[in-house]
Amino acid sequence: MDTDWLQGGRNGVLVHAQVSPGGSRNMIEAPIARDDNHMRLRIKVRAVAADNAANEAVCGLMAKWVGLPKSSVSIARGHTSRQKVIAIEGEAGALSDRLVSLAAALAAKPFVMR
Repeated sequence: MDTDWLQGGRNGVLVHAQVSPGGSRNMIEAPIARDDNHMRLRIKVRAVAADNAANEAVCGLMAKWVGLPKSSVSIARGHTSRQKVIAIEGEAGALSDRLVSLAAALAAKPFVMR
């Protein structure tokens, strides 16, 4: 699996994502190649892109998926864009391994949070 959607950061990892707000459910789907030939994790949230609601929903969904407190996840770049870089705090090596493993499972079944 191509992992260019994931990179080590200062205090954890950075996840490149394509976010779709205002969807029918909160879900994370397998990484896909975008027009710029870079992979991005696909994230859909029910919250609309107003008053930071979608960004907060993205952080909560990512935290649940990875199994970390919501305070460990933040939007590093792309606050007003669908293309986001999400920062996850923690030990970079362990987080990278966990995220690659979780993302591999997404090809068979998306992660859905009700």
